[in-house]
Amino acid sequence: YSFRDSCSVITLGDLHMEEDMTFHKQARQDCLQALRDYPIVGTTTGIGGSSGRTRPLTNEYLQTLRSGRAGDLTANQLQLLLSRKQDGEFCQTHIVSLGDLGRGVKDSRHQPGDAGTSQCFRDAKAYLDGFAGIPYDLVTGNHDLEALDEFETDHDNLQAWMDCFHKPTPQFHRYVGEKTLLVGLSTVQFREAPYSSHEVHIDDKQIEWFQQLVESHSFEDGWKILVFSHAPIIGSGLRVLQSVHIASGCAWLNHCSPNRNRFIQIVRQNPQIKCWSSGHFHLSHEFQDSLVQVGSCTFVQVGVMGPQSTRDGRRQSRFFRGCGDEYIEIYSINHHVRVTAQNANEEDLDATE
Repeated sequence: YSFRDSCSVITLGDLHMEEDMTFHKQARQDCLQALRDYPIVGTTTGIGGSSGRTRPLTNEYLQTLRSGRAGDLTANQLQLLLSRKQDGEFCQTHIVSLGDLGRGVKDSRHQPGDAGTSQCFRDAKAYLDGFAGIPYDLVTGNHDLEALDEFETDHDNLQAWMDCFHKPTPQFHRYVGEKTLLVGLSTVQFREAPYSSHEVHIDDKQIEWFQQLVESHSFEDGWKILVFSHAPIIGSGLRVLQSVHIASGCAWLNHCSPNRNRFIQIVRQNPQIKCWSSGHFHLSHEFQDSLVQVGSCTFVQVGVMGPQSTRDGRRQSRFFRGCGDEYIEIYSINHHVRVTAQNANEEDLDATE
């Protein structure tokens, strides 16, 4: 069994930390438990390709490998044991946050800890660092650059965010398997937005970088790309809020900008883009159009963790489980559903890509 292109990715929607972080901390434990309940899955390899059989990375299977002679193990099995030793229980696992980190209470916005402030970034970093040491990446949301009382420019606000999370650029790319690539795009303007200040705007530099990165990891070479942004792209078909985001010109990436169709064009031209995750609307995963397939790409709405930011009472995160080179499973982690006997959360399989 090969686990070389198997991975687990937990995706967090709008974080919007609260004064009482009890529910957020509980949701964090839910995510860690989901990773334990659904470990990465390997697939058989051999002459002629995969036979389609799979095996989860259980402790029993690991013990079988550890008790065997090194000379009897395959290169894949030896690599797996090394990865487990280096990375611990959650090997080949990653966290992605879709932004909007801080509080958004309108009568106290721009106070320390509120959206876009340095204290907000530090608090969010402490929270994300608490995911058992699992590596993570994040993108900015429309509220992450709105600390008007602390920073005079979008550049300074964005730089403070980048400095806090030790990011060299607003965007990111991360390899989580032999042929699996995660890509994140960030909004870079709030004060200087020519149309709506809450438009999630990806600048030309990021767009060019994104297109070049995608084209250099081609479908023909076997790549699978998962993309993350705070807002969805126009053409995705995901549910939006007419009276809130469409009326305000901030429903989609670059909603009011002339290049807003560039993203869906890139998706249609590149079948290696398998999933595109976004938040922004604070909606649950229960709607039919919270998962929409366009060509080879599944667009994925991601919910929220906190009770103050949910619009429909449900609190959810997404869990992507890359099963070798076979397929990707998409789960909902339902933080609002508790199993009374163990006070545990519930996970649902939403789709297989």
